[in-house]
Amino acid sequence: MNYGSLEDLFGEAVTTSATGKPQRASEAPAPMTIISAEEIARSGARDIPSVLNRVAGVDVETWGVAGADVGVDGYNQGNNPRLLVLVNGRQVYLDHYGVTIWSAIPVQLAEIRQIEVVKGPQAALFGFNAVSGVVNIITYNPLYDNVGTAQVTVGTQGQKEVSVVKSVKLGDKVGVRLSAGGWNMDEYGTSSDVLVRHLRDNQSLRRTASLDSLAQISPTVQAGFEGTWARADLFEVGALQEPHQGIYQVRSFKGTVKADTDWGLIEATAYNNHLDFTLHYVNNGAPGTYASTTGTTVVQLQDLVKITPSLTTRVAMEYRDNSIDSTPVQGATTGYQDFALVNMY
Repeated sequence: MNYGSLEDLFGEAVTTSATGKPQRASEAPAPMTIISAEEIARSGARDIPSVLNRVAGVDVETWGVAGADVGVDGYNQGNNPRLLVLVNGRQVYLDHYGVTIWSAIPVQLAEIRQIEVVKGPQAALFGFNAVSGVVNIITYNPLYDNVGTAQVTVGTQGQKEVSVVKSVKLGDKVGVRLSAGGWNMDEYGTSSDVLVRHLRDNQSLRRTASLDSLAQISPTVQAGFEGTWARADLFEVGALQEPHQGIYQVRSFKGTVKADTDWGLIEATAYNNHLDFTLHYVNNGAPGTYASTTGTTVVQLQDLVKITPSLTTRVAMEYRDNSIDSTPVQGATTGYQDFALVNMY
């Protein structure tokens, strides 16, 4: 969908997050807030939770310079498992404990076109884990949008931050957007608590890189590929209010094909998320380490058919394969395979 052209046509934001079909934000039959790129720039925020903290009905708990949990409609907790977070439809919610590590989302604020906050249960449209709501982060389309920014920030507490975003057109039918960024910061200059001092010895940091591409194969067919990598080292407070340092390394690959046919708008998507997770903690005064690896593979197929001007039906299916390595005793893997069907009118 060419968000820019439709926004110019209707004079307001457009979305597909209410019913699956393009709609004006004012006509979407769902409790939704859309945060535009202009609003993000005006906010002065340096991360996504800080942007969301300005939305009515959204509650943000902040643990440190980048550690945060986000809840919708007054419900929040440490390691909140009930909010589905997506980037262009790809899950960035991590399955190892059912949480979203916001610093590990491989997106720079400057490449976000809009953030859609859909409040309330949305499982019929979004499926897995959309219990209390959905945050769908929409980035600029590499085929339609031209964006290029660079930013450097230096501050107290050892803050050093860099962000670069650039889109490139390869002829008239292929677009590529590249982005990279990162920061280092000493959250706590000194620590008076001997038990957690070693958890704070290292600076918190974030590193991300992503490539997003889209090609016009024919007048009615588009194909896209996305690859991302991120690392986040954070001092955190867990679900039981225990302090720890989490080190997250995430990589993902995604492919999408869309075709406008006589049988409707058909879309096929497949992606894989891989997480290497290390947690340093204190147990009865003694330091410890926990490590695990998870893999999530998702395949989605849907057909959106306009039956009449006022009636649209959506038929979709999803296959999901999730696994996690055993710890502290290595050598085993546990997981699940799910298959789901959905039909909406």
